[in-house]
Parts: sequence; C-alpha cells; structure tokens
Amino acid sequence: MFLSSEMASFTTGATLMVDGEAVAQ
Repeated sequence: MFLSSEMASFTTGATLMVDGEAVAQ
C-alpha cells in the first residue's frame, strides 16, 4: 500500500496522534 516504510511510519504516527486527541476530548 505504501511506497516506503518511511511513509508508513508517518501515517501510523499521525493516526496515533489523532486517536490520542480524540480520547483527550
């Protein structure tokens, strides 16, 4: 799906941050 592991890591990190903000709110 991803062109590189770097992009996969970035997407995963963004998802975790969004989940964390959703829980905080």
